[in-house]
Amino acid sequence: WQPSFAGMSASGDMGFTTGPWEFKADIKDAKPSGYGHFVTVWKKQPDGSWKWVVDLGISHPQSGGPQTLWHPTEKIKPTTRSVDTATETKALLDRDRALSLASLDQGLAKAFTTYAAPEVRVYREGNLPLIGQSASAATLAKISGQFKSEPISGDVARAGDLGYTHGTYEVSDAAKKVTERGSYVRIWKKQGGAWRVVLDVTNVH
Repeated sequence: WQPSFAGMSASGDMGFTTGPWEFKADIKDAKPSGYGHFVTVWKKQPDGSWKWVVDLGISHPQSGGPQTLWHPTEKIKPTTRSVDTATETKALLDRDRALSLASLDQGLAKAFTTYAAPEVRVYREGNLPLIGQSASAATLAKISGQFKSEPISGDVARAGDLGYTHGTYEVSDAAKKVTERGSYVRIWKKQGGAWRVVLDVTNVH
């Protein structure tokens, strides 16, 4: 696997990486037998080391592209600003639950577009990553039934500009029978004073 995109908080204590992975049962195999994309959230520890705190991914039937060395293009100005992370994390979890309620009321595609950043990345099993609101909404609109998610926990960087939530989700049909369930991770950025989803990945159980 290799990161092809990443993000970082201005406080330098939380970030995420994502990119394609390939699997070979034997390193000598001519072609991989599996492909996919991973999402990993990292947090800086008191000793200065980076440890991953949540990791989730998808598989899809084709290569995610050539493995080239990625270089950041976005410049982030460091800050010593610090928020009350407990209060901000609670607000982020409430925001996550509000997205779920909006999905039940308006449909997933419409609700997601309201809460997502313009540059959002959406990962769904069996598909290459979708980038941008339009591509994401078009695919999410194909999901039949009601989508309901519930966060288990989350966290926010000291600067209050980057955070994540993770939990479980269910898709139910018109008879309220669960047709799909799994886990999700959402990475959020504060944009214009509001939390917006910049990456959303689900994995079917």
